Amino acid sequence: PYSMTRRFGALLSPHTSRVIRHAEARVVHEPFVAGALRGGTHAHTWSGDGAWISFTYNDVLLEQDLRTIGVMAPGQRVAVPVTDCESFAGEYFTVVVATVT
Repeated sequence: PYSMTRRFGALLSPHTSRVIRHAEARVVHEPFVAGALRGGTHAHTWSGDGAWISFTYNDVLLEQDLRTIGVMAPGQRVAVPVTDCESFAGEYFTVVVATVT
């Protein structure tokens, strides 16, 4: 079902392909993967040079009303073991950049 912890950034290159790709990778069950998130992203914003993406984030393993922020760094695609519909690979390496207290 749709919720704050299940949203994701979608990438589309309309001039080269009509395939939507996941911006970030997601894995919500162990083993977790470096560069992949455990929840949903939203409020995506491109950096001034168009390379990085910032986002707000809700982690599925934490309380769902706790929102934090993160960034997606280009250059390293993140592969994950796809074991269910919650897990998927992503085009960007992601990190959460603020601690939620």
